[in-house]
Amino acid sequence: MLHCDLHDYLEIACMYNYRVELVFKTGATVEGKAMDVKLNDGRKECISILVADALMLIVVTDLVSMQARDENPHFSLVNFV
Repeated sequence: MLHCDLHDYLEIACMYNYRVELVFKTGATVEGKAMDVKLNDGRKECISILVADALMLIVVTDLVSMQARDENPHFSLVNFV
């Protein structure tokens, strides 16, 4: 589970549908439009992002960072570890 302040950045990204780049603990990355924060079927907290017209659910505890690709007054880079 994420700290509340980190969770707020996920909510902000989704509220404004910012384009973000997510970096996984494995080193893999994915870029897309943040859409929603929700639970997957396993009841793990996820961020839903739109990538090439397909929604992906990404478990937030698998993430190292989230970088905003849209300029905004809220955040540019958020580190989850």
